[in-house]
Amino acid sequence: MHLPYNKQKFYEKLIIDIILKNKKLKKMIVISDYIKKTYFGKTNKEIIVLQDGSEVINFSTNLNIINDTNFNIGYFGSIYKGRGIELITKLANKNKKFCFHIVGGTLDEVNKYNKNDIDNIKFYGHITYH
Repeated sequence: MHLPYNKQKFYEKLIIDIILKNKKLKKMIVISDYIKKTYFGKTNKEIIVLQDGSEVINFSTNLNIINDTNFNIGYFGSIYKGRGIELITKLANKNKKFCFHIVGGTLDEVNKYNKNDIDNIKFYGHITYH
């Protein structure tokens, strides 16, 4: 599973619930500890966390990430709760000599985190790739 249970659409939850109750289901694989926690109590089967990876891709936008900090750190992916963005914002607050570049997320999610007003973290939102 790629999404927490509470982020699934109504009909997706119905299908997931049917699958989780199926006697043939042996194990469930999710991509983060947070997602695993959202499925506790929904099945008595073993839930395994296998972190997902990423591919090297070509973005249609050239990001200008060069700045005058000593070190740039990038995160590419979803930024909803449980994806690690809370940890990244804490790290940015404590490590002002680093610049954090966050690519991904909806406009609403980006606006939510931009309200934190952290100078060394830049949100680019979703960027189309090919």
